[in-house]
Amino acid sequence: MIYATCNSCKQKYALPPEAAGQTKTCRKCGESILIPGKFTFPDSSLRVDGRQKPRVVANPTRSASVDQPVGHSLFAGIYKQYRELGWVLVGLVAVAALIALFNLDRLASMADPPSIQVDSRWDDKDTRQLGEKIYENSIPAVVRIEVYANHRRIGRGSGFFLYPGDKLVTNNHVIDDADHVVVETYWRRKIRIDKVLARDSDSDLAILPVPASFEPEALKLADRSHSVGETVFALGSPKNTRFGISQGVIVQLREDKYRPCRRVQADISTQPGSSGGPLIDRDGNVLGVISSSRPTDRKFTYAIHQDEIRKLLSRDLQPTALK
Repeated sequence: MIYATCNSCKQKYALPPEAAGQTKTCRKCGESILIPGKFTFPDSSLRVDGRQKPRVVANPTRSASVDQPVGHSLFAGIYKQYRELGWVLVGLVAVAALIALFNLDRLASMADPPSIQVDSRWDDKDTRQLGEKIYENSIPAVVRIEVYANHRRIGRGSGFFLYPGDKLVTNNHVIDDADHVVVETYWRRKIRIDKVLARDSDSDLAILPVPASFEPEALKLADRSHSVGETVFALGSPKNTRFGISQGVIVQLREDKYRPCRRVQADISTQPGSSGGPLIDRDGNVLGVISSSRPTDRKFTYAIHQDEIRKLLSRDLQPTALK
């Protein structure tokens, strides 16, 4: 680059090497400017550390048709030098953003590990391994339910997707008084539901529709009989625990004294917010739906038997507004 200054108005120019030895007209005052020859020194305002460095003019290969002010040419030079690197950095940032977008749920879940509670009376290696297997296979079908009315959250509970995944099961008392619910999966996917397919206050069960585009993982109902003393697992998202699992045993299977439905009593730990979550047997199938418990005595945890879900499914299921 060759630097030249108009003697009249002191306008500075940076010219291509091909302009060496030629004469140009100053665009500001109209005076003629003789372009320096092979070596040229920048104006004093362009010195670095007080030194003047000679610039060597390359062999002219293009016509001298471009002339730009010094500041603009310096910017253009820097842009040309680093623009390829800039596009590479932009591409890397875009790829990283896409990876983060598709893995955010998994990363968030890994950062917030599940709570696995095993009673010390049955805390052996086989039971813990079974619990880990049940959790891994079943937790993607379990959801946390936030209940809303008049644009305000009024409650929270749990639930699960029922095979083949087009229905969501929870307790009727969880969605009572709601005009819509927000369902969140283990991978932090959320859907808004404002319809109900069927609900029954006697069995305290409710079945909600799942949008066809959602396609969640789902749990199957148990297809065998169960006995007292059998190991069971409770899954849900109770207060202060994100998608936890606890292990216990069946205490008894009986008809409810106060409601015309069958219930399962289990010696298992649950907390407020567990209502609507599944009670899972050793095969990974749904034995019942957690409905109530005594905080002071885990032996009195109750679940609605899965036979009651079958009865509700046999009805004419038509979507209606929650409220």
